[in-house]
Amino acid sequence: MTQSPNTWHSTRRPSSGLLIINFILLLVLLVLTIWLAHLDLQPYNGLLALSIAVLKTLLVALIFMHLGFSTKVTWVFALAGVVWLGIFFALSLTDYISRGWAPRMDNISPAIEFIPPPPGIHSHPVVDQSENPGPPAHGSAG
Repeated sequence: MTQSPNTWHSTRRPSSGLLIINFILLLVLLVLTIWLAHLDLQPYNGLLALSIAVLKTLLVALIFMHLGFSTKVTWVFALAGVVWLGIFFALSLTDYISRGWAPRMDNISPAIEFIPPPPGIHSHPVVDQSENPGPPAHGSAG
């Protein structure tokens, strides 16, 4: 049974050479990311790291996940996932940014502190062994 080119499943796939080139490019970007992490570029460190991360994400999505060779419906669902991720980031950032109004907790003692017991009271119960001799021996009735 042969599939017609109009079916929902795309038959186009990346070649082995393209997959190998993509893998090598991802390794180069990994080394570049590590190398840039050791440089002191002040405000540009984060920008460059995020740019490289976005580029690596695009390479993985387009080539390894075959998104570049898929139908428009697949692109719509992939874009919906990115939009949903953006909503999650936006909501998380609004929570993080809005915490500036909360009082600082630097000088507040921990919620659970060790409070020593008053004098004359033991922190662990003392069991009088004369009243409670322990479990009965084997074979005893009582």
